[in-house]
Amino acid sequence: MPKLVLIQHGRIHEEVQPGQFPPEVVREVPDEAQIGWLYDEETGAVSSPPEDEPEAVAARLRTGLIAQRASLFKRSAWIRERQEDELALVEAEVLEETTLPEAVYALWLNWWQALRDLALSDPETDPAEVEIPAPPDASLLED
Repeated sequence: MPKLVLIQHGRIHEEVQPGQFPPEVVREVPDEAQIGWLYDEETGAVSSPPEDEPEAVAARLRTGLIAQRASLFKRSAWIRERQEDELALVEAEVLEETTLPEAVYALWLNWWQALRDLALSDPETDPAEVEIPAPPDASLLED
């Protein structure tokens, strides 16, 4: 199934959602195409760059970091969902307090924000220099 992407300087820059950008700046490419791959505007053909090309190495690192970040969000989503559910029960006076104290939950909120703040799609960011922040309590992440 094809996917929608933005092209910058003849390369796939970022995967986008329908309606996220005007249709004239979005291109449809095969599903196997990845960030950093070459894109020919005349033919619409995509190809992977040579393996040893610095841009190819950076694109592979960037793709891996994006996947790692998405996995962390997914594995920690239950914490946010439970907190929201418990807050509703506290408001309804069914529970006295949430499982996570407010200060601990604030640590999770700060960590999620730090993950969102990573400039992984910015071509100026060297993905080799990006460090994924550690979660407040890694034992709570679901596998």
